[in-house]
Amino acid sequence: MSSDIKFSVVIPLYNKEKYIARSISSVLQQTYRNFELLVIDDGSTDESCRVATSIKDSRIRLLQKENGGESSARNFGIRHSSNEYIAFLDADDEWAPNFLGTIAGLIYAYPKASIFSTGIADGSHGSAATNRTMGIHPTEKQDCYIDDYYRFAAHTNTLSITSSSVVVEKKVFDDVGVFNETLKRGADLEMWFRINAKYKYAFSSYIGATYHTEAQGRVCNEGREFYAPFLLMINGIRLENNDSSLKKSMDFYLFTLFKQECIQALSFGDTNGVRSMVVFCKKYKFYNFFQFIWLWLLTFLPIKYYFALKRKVM
Repeated sequence: MSSDIKFSVVIPLYNKEKYIARSISSVLQQTYRNFELLVIDDGSTDESCRVATSIKDSRIRLLQKENGGESSARNFGIRHSSNEYIAFLDADDEWAPNFLGTIAGLIYAYPKASIFSTGIADGSHGSAATNRTMGIHPTEKQDCYIDDYYRFAAHTNTLSITSSSVVVEKKVFDDVGVFNETLKRGADLEMWFRINAKYKYAFSSYIGATYHTEAQGRVCNEGREFYAPFLLMINGIRLENNDSSLKKSMDFYLFTLFKQECIQALSFGDTNGVRSMVVFCKKYKFYNFFQFIWLWLLTFLPIKYYFALKRKVM
């Protein structure tokens, strides 16, 4: 395989002084070498910039901006990128050495695709050997077009595409728009939902990335209430689609997201908030009558059960 495909790697950085070196090093250790690395400092107040600038490589560009959130930083990186494919990596996550090489292989093998991703491992288990997206052993190589992203994502706990395991053809953003900066959470899921409504998706089961949950400032580590805005925006995309079979898949995916959001909020004790949103969102037809009953009964479980459920569905 030649190296004529060029990547722009975008790392949004905000107060990750303990982890950014690991993230940058994993990019520089890629076996596929044709890339630029844009580290977008989003107004960090710790030593993140000092750590990033201490790593010397001609392919690294550190760009600084006022704090605006991860979506703002990713969009800044997209605007300043020079190459035709944009790869994203969170500042506390890391890539396996052949991540970009695997993506380049997907681009050659599946020329109709415009969004690509690999399997991702959960670093909290101390090993990159657990593929949380496919439920198969990582040595069972499987590359393919994903004809129905929404059902695939629902069956993989929405981890088939993550902000550390995805590459998007740059021209896609000119068509569907960039990350929604008004969303405080879920902007990445809304972005993948929007892209897959119009473009083909290729996936490799190769474990190309590892995400880490120990970093401070990660949403998954913070107590939080039910957050509806990103679900409502996704629902708007669903309603605009005229393909009946695709809409059924979107329905299934949207219910999966709603269920995850309920369980996450319930695990932090937001029972009244979840009950209110289950009733409120019923008018948006996120779920059918039987699913509504299931969600309502869910809110009456003892809190210890929510943690067990969260391990299964998150």
